[in-house]
Amino acid sequence: MEKNEIIQKIISTFPEIKEDIESDEDLFYLQISTFSSFAQNAIDNKDKKTFSQICELIRSFLLSSSGDTNNALHVSFLEHLHFEDSKRTSRSWAYEVMPKIMKESYNNIMKYNEELFRSDR
Repeated sequence: MEKNEIIQKIISTFPEIKEDIESDEDLFYLQISTFSSFAQNAIDNKDKKTFSQICELIRSFLLSSSGDTNNALHVSFLEHLHFEDSKRTSRSWAYEVMPKIMKESYNNIMKYNEELFRSDR
């Protein structure tokens, strides 16, 4: 799937973030980061319906993308999600409902970052 197709799919599914996405026109990584912030908001607010829709989009994007597009999904979307519970906010539920490919991709990018951090020491 091409970058412009991904952006159009996000906007058509979530028109409420159209303006934010389009304000970073032609900056795909920033647009995906905006979508990640939207996803994190759904997680933090326990909006299971919205997060489920987001997961379905990301699953389809991961299955149909490669190269730079796939990299953006990892480093600008998955890498920025937080699933740790706090005293006030439950987030672990979101990790549990993610599709298998999304969990695997998330775990891989977190493992990669951890190894990078260790090698910098």
